Amino acid sequence: MNRVKVFLWGLMVLISGISFSQEMDLSYDAYLITMRDISISKNSPTVLKYGFNEGDEVTLIMSTNKSKPIDGLKITQNSKVLFNQSDVNPDLPISLNITEKGIVEFTFSKRSFSQDISIRIMRKSEYLDGRYFNTAIQQYKTYDTVTMVYQIDQVDGYEEYRDPAYFKVISNVDYESVQMSAKKYNLKGGNKDYFMLVKPKDTIVSENKQMVLVGYQIILTSAAGAESMWNAIKIGVDVGCLALNLFLPAGGTVAALAVETAFSMIAPQEGGEPVYFIIMNEKSELNKFTDNDNNTNPMVFESGLATGYSGNWMPMDTLIVGMQNLNMLAEIDVSLATYAIYQSTTWSEINQDIVTIKPKVVKLDMSREVIINEKTYGFQK
Repeated sequence: MNRVKVFLWGLMVLISGISFSQEMDLSYDAYLITMRDISISKNSPTVLKYGFNEGDEVTLIMSTNKSKPIDGLKITQNSKVLFNQSDVNPDLPISLNITEKGIVEFTFSKRSFSQDISIRIMRKSEYLDGRYFNTAIQQYKTYDTVTMVYQIDQVDGYEEYRDPAYFKVISNVDYESVQMSAKKYNLKGGNKDYFMLVKPKDTIVSENKQMVLVGYQIILTSAAGAESMWNAIKIGVDVGCLALNLFLPAGGTVAALAVETAFSMIAPQEGGEPVYFIIMNEKSELNKFTDNDNNTNPMVFESGLATGYSGNWMPMDTLIVGMQNLNMLAEIDVSLATYAIYQSTTWSEINQDIVTIKPKVVKLDMSREVIINEKTYGFQK
């Protein structure tokens, strides 16, 4: 029994050896180039490309679902048609003899719907050294070129250019007063008088200066101080400027001592008779003031006794100062000065060169190779 098993085992080894030898011979003579499934769409051909050597025998084996024919198959090499047929039977292998080295294109087409095809491409070489031929496509390119000459800009140092320019810059911002009126009033016992201030220009512009109206200054004094104030105004003392600290922020340019000195100069002496004053901005209210009917009281901004009054007011269109001597028996002198207060901005002109640094540019000759034609080859040299 054991001898039978050994005999059978030896017979099987012999048979498999013969089969293996035959397969080796087949693989030695025929080489598988590709085995793949492709899908052909309607009106969209599928193209496969492989390289073959001179003397190769190419075999194309195909199969389709239910052996349905292939609408079109075209095989070409270097624009030469090797096979071109419609309604190709997939069950029949197609064999081709390649007479020159080059790329072979397999074009599968479908007129309607789509189709799946299983393909296998085999290759046999006529020559012994052709067995190792690489069928993969290895493209390379060659180029035709020309030399193009051109120029570029290159920086060769720098140059300085000076252009004169004129600028106006603010050199000073301050407050100043413009006298609008200065008058001495002699009020008999119980009499009234008034002064109406009309708004001046809002803005005064000169070549290098601009003045913008910011308000009024009213200075009023009676009795003995009226004469001192009047004399100060006559000799050119700008009484309005001395009281400008009321317009300036804390720590402004006008010193408080200067203001106090001015008022000590123009203030009334003790015992001087007071004059009643009111400040309003409507002529209708002035009419009420000048009316002798004591039951008529005007609407006023401010009122009091003019024994040395100084007030600052916003730049309204009309401002009226009314005065009345409260002493029915004695005459009283009253001095009234009004000023327009402007914020003045002064410019000064500066001449200055604008310096521009510009590069000095020179032309530099250059050249380079430019591709004018490109060629593509199927196999590597």
